[in-house]
Amino acid sequence: MSAAPTITEIDGVEVHWRALPGRLRADLIFRAGAVDEAFHTLGTGHLVEHLAFAEVEDLDPDVNGCSGMLTTTFQVEGTPEKVAHQLRSLCRAISDLADGSLPAARIEHEKRILAAEGDVSALGEPAVAEALTVRYGLRGPGLAGVSSRFIEKLTDAEIRSFTREYFTRGNALLVLSGDPPAGLQLPLPEGARRSVPEFDPVPLVLPGEYTTGGEDLVLSFQVPGMSAAADPVARLVLGTLRRRTFRRLRRDAGVVYDIEAGQALQPQSGVAVVIVRVAKTSLPQAAEGILGILRELRDHGVTDADREAAYQEVQDQLEDPHHETVELFDAAEAGFLQAPQPSLQDLGAAVRAITKEDVRAWLAGLDSTLAVGVPAIDLDDEPEPGTSGLVATVMGPLPGPEVTGTVYPVKMFARLAGVPKGLKLVVGESGVLVTDGQFRRSLAWDQVAAVEQDASDPDDVQTTVVGVNGEVIEVPTAVLKGGDRAVDQICQHVPQRRQITTHLRDDRAEHREQGPV
Repeated sequence: MSAAPTITEIDGVEVHWRALPGRLRADLIFRAGAVDEAFHTLGTGHLVEHLAFAEVEDLDPDVNGCSGMLTTTFQVEGTPEKVAHQLRSLCRAISDLADGSLPAARIEHEKRILAAEGDVSALGEPAVAEALTVRYGLRGPGLAGVSSRFIEKLTDAEIRSFTREYFTRGNALLVLSGDPPAGLQLPLPEGARRSVPEFDPVPLVLPGEYTTGGEDLVLSFQVPGMSAAADPVARLVLGTLRRRTFRRLRRDAGVVYDIEAGQALQPQSGVAVVIVRVAKTSLPQAAEGILGILRELRDHGVTDADREAAYQEVQDQLEDPHHETVELFDAAEAGFLQAPQPSLQDLGAAVRAITKEDVRAWLAGLDSTLAVGVPAIDLDDEPEPGTSGLVATVMGPLPGPEVTGTVYPVKMFARLAGVPKGLKLVVGESGVLVTDGQFRRSLAWDQVAAVEQDASDPDDVQTTVVGVNGEVIEVPTAVLKGGDRAVDQICQHVPQRRQITTHLRDDRAEHREQGPV
C-alpha cells in the first residue's frame, strides 16, 4: 500500500512530498486556468507561463510548462540543487511580473511570440473542447474550444493584475518526488487560494444535435461533479461502455473502429463526452448503438463481469512500476482542486461495490441533457434547425432579446441574386439582431464577447459579432443597404478592447454555427 505523502509548507506554499526512486521531480501548480479568463483575455495565464520561463537565463531542457482549464503547472526534474535553483528563478520571475519590475518590452516581445504561434487554448481532444463550447458558450469550460485571439491586445495592467491574483503563494501547490532540497526558496507574491468556479450551461434546447467541425461523432451529457463517490462510478460506466462498444459495434457489427470517453468536471456538475470514430455511412447505427448501451446501463446496471473487468484495470495500474509517482502527483492535484478521489488501493474495492442505483444516478441526465455532434455529411446542405437529425432535433439559434432600432434591409440587386428578401439587420440601443424572415439571432450588448473583422479581402471585410453564450451573428455587410454604417454603429456599442481585426477567415470556423442566417 502506498505511503501517505508528507505535507509541509515552504515560504507560504503548501508542499506535498514523498521519497520515491529516480530523479527528483517537482511540479509547481497554480490554481489558474482558462476558466478564470474571458474571451478577450484568453491566454493570459499562458502568457504568464511564457514570461516566467523567459526570465530564467539558464533554463534547462527538463523544465516544462502547461496551461490548462483549471491549473498552470511548471515542472522541473534533476538534481536537488538544480530543482531548487530553477524553482527559485521561476518564482522570482513571477514576482517581478506581479510587482511591475519586469520590463514592458519583455512583455510585448512574448505577446508577439504567442500571437505568431497562433496560441490556442483548446485542451486535449478538439472534439471535447468543441462539445464544451457548445454547452457553455465562450466562458468557463467553453473557452476550451476557442483560440486566444486577443493576445496582442492584452494590457500590462491586465497581465500584472491576473498574476497578482492567481500566481501567488496561497494559490500554489508544490509536489516533490523526494525530500525538499536544502535551502529551497519560493519567493512568490502574497495571495489567497482561488476555488474552482462553477458555470451554468447556456439555455440549449436538449436533447439536440449540432454540426461539428471535425470528423467524429460526439455525444455529451451532464453527470455529477467532483466527488470521491462519483469517481469510481464514472470509471466503471465509461470503461464498460468502451468494452461493450468494442464487442458489439466494432467486432460484431463492424460499425465503429474506435471510441474514447471521459469527463470534464466542475465542483457541482460535469459533462461526460464520448467520441466515436466511425465512417459517415454508419453514423446512424453508431449513434443508436452507443445510446443503446448507455441506456441499457442506466436501466439495468452493470454485471459482475463488468465490475471485475474494472477491478482488473485498477490492479494492472498497481502493477505499473511508476504508479506510486503518478498517484502522488495526481492525488495532490486533486486535493488541491478540492476534487477528492480514492487511492488506487481503495478504487478497486469501490468499483466492486457499485450498485444499480449508483449507475442510474450517474446516468440520470443522459437523455434530458444529451447533445450530439455530427460531422458534416454534405457541406452544401447543412441540416435545418428544428428538423430531425440522427437521434435528436437539430439545434437552432439560442434565445435572444427583441431589438428595435435602425433597420438595414437587403439591397435590390442582392434579392435578384437570390438573397432572401426578408433578410435584415437591426441595430439598436439594446443590442443587435439579424433575421432572414425565418430564423433570427440576437444579442444584447452586455452579452457581446467580441466584434471580429476579417480583412483577408480589403474590398470585402467580413464582420462577426460573437456572443458570450457562443452565438455568432455574421453581418452580411455587402448585401445590406447601408451595410458599412451598420458596422460602424455596432462598433460604437462594443468597447474597442473587444474589437479585433484578423486576416484569416478560417479563424471563425471554431465558433458554433446553427442556422442559415
